[in-house]
Amino acid sequence: TAQFEIDEGQTASLDELPTGTVGRFVRVSDSDPDMLRYLSEQGIELGDRVEITGRQPFGGPVFTRVDDHELPLGGQLAQAMRIEVKGLRR
Repeated sequence: TAQFEIDEGQTASLDELPTGTVGRFVRVSDSDPDMLRYLSEQGIELGDRVEITGRQPFGGPVFTRVDDHELPLGGQLAQAMRIEVKGLRR
């Protein structure tokens, strides 16, 4: 906006969303270049549709479907990824 505010919409950490949630990948912490490199190697980009298909407890992986492929994402990476859920079904 003119006041230098960014409307990020309603987002949540991938790690905190329940199984069955569908959203759009909109942001990731860039504090760890290895995370960014890993996402790039897996072909995951900002704007991709993400569906949470399962999860393991106690900080274990979050199982996702990103576009057409299934991918488990470790707990630390899932915490760093932000998903836009506004207007999308959970």
